[in-house]
Amino acid sequence: MPSDTNQPSPVTEQAPVGKRYIYQTVKSALPVWIAALTWLICALLFPLYKIGWLITTAVLTTAAFLIARSAARTETRRIEVPFSSGNPDVDDAVREFDRVAGIVEADRAAVADRYPDAASHMAEIAALLGQIAGCIIDDAEDLRRCRRFMNYYLPTTAKLADKYAYITSKNDSENVLETRKAIESAFVQIESAYRKQYDSLFADDALDITTDVTVLETMLKKDGLEADLK
Repeated sequence: MPSDTNQPSPVTEQAPVGKRYIYQTVKSALPVWIAALTWLICALLFPLYKIGWLITTAVLTTAAFLIARSAARTETRRIEVPFSSGNPDVDDAVREFDRVAGIVEADRAAVADRYPDAASHMAEIAALLGQIAGCIIDDAEDLRRCRRFMNYYLPTTAKLADKYAYITSKNDSENVLETRKAIESAFVQIESAYRKQYDSLFADDALDITTDVTVLETMLKKDGLEADLK
């Protein structure tokens, strides 16, 4: 019986920061099972110890396999593989950003129908978490720049998101209403803080680049290698 020589073809696809997915496209195993069943039925019906019936069974089994394979659908499977940047400190930070973003996103989904304004701020917070983590992946020096930010704002954000999802599931009372509004106000402040932190990382990068360009221009001028821009 011929074998299926089609091998799974791995395909990488964009995944949330802190995760990496491999997509594998594989053939269905159904043709193999149909071929095996065909052989079994033939073995029960025909005297396979005779060469003629043995050849007939082989032909029928092969035909069943080929027909089933041509009709079989391919299946795509998504496999999550561990994220690794090669820097353990960066990996730990990115996983923490991703963990908190996951909490915020899950809590956002839980409140989206009843409190869309709060859900909108939560969605922005989750997105900014991913963007800041992306900066850390691109430049490990950014981890030092936002370490203090991470140590306080990330656990506080996760705590408030969970608390908001919990309290909005309760019947409104004076205390519940006050707490809900206080957390909603905090979401606005947190979103602003995350955005400023994200912008500050780019500001630091811009300053570093400007410094490098200035030094380069000075060296080119000193060595008489600057370009004539006139």
